[in-house]
Parts: sequence; structure tokens; C-alpha cells
Amino acid sequence: MPDPIFKRSVILLTEYSEAGAMGFILNHLSEYLLGDVLPEVSYSEIPIYVGGPVSTNTLHFIHCCPEKIEDGIEIGEGIFWGGDFEKVKELI
Repeated sequence: MPDPIFKRSVILLTEYSEAGAMGFILNHLSEYLLGDVLPEVSYSEIPIYVGGPVSTNTLHFIHCCPEKIEDGIEIGEGIFWGGDFEKVKELI
């Protein structure tokens, strides 16, 4: 793909069809830490990664804890996207 954000990217592809594709870039560290976007969390030094070139003003999370974080969408075997964000902040 011509967009430079995809150069040397590891992408978790979650959907692919004639209509398009959806995925998350997993290995591009951003300039932000969690405390920069959520100042109320305890572990503010957790790094944030750039997950893709679309909707860069949103925060998404991928996890493998459906028993702790409800309402996530299973995007792979045992891998979940999103869920109860208030619970995530509490767990952090």
C-alpha cells in the first residue's frame, strides 16, 4: 500500500471483503503515553500505539480478558476488541 504508515507494519487483520478491510497496526509507537489522554489512570506511563491511519482521534484496545472486560467483540480466537471502557480504566 502506498501510505507510509503501512511500511514495516504488523497488522492484525480483523475483516477483509470486497467492501474493504479492517485491522489494527500493532507495532508503531506513538509519541503519547496513557496519562496524556487519560490523566485519571494510575499507570500513566503505559505507551500508546498508532493503530492505523483512520480515526486517529479515537482510542481502541485489544485484549484477551473477556472474563474481566465485558462486551468486547471477538476478532480472533481468544482476542477481543473493545468492551467496557470504565472497567478497563478500573483494572489499570
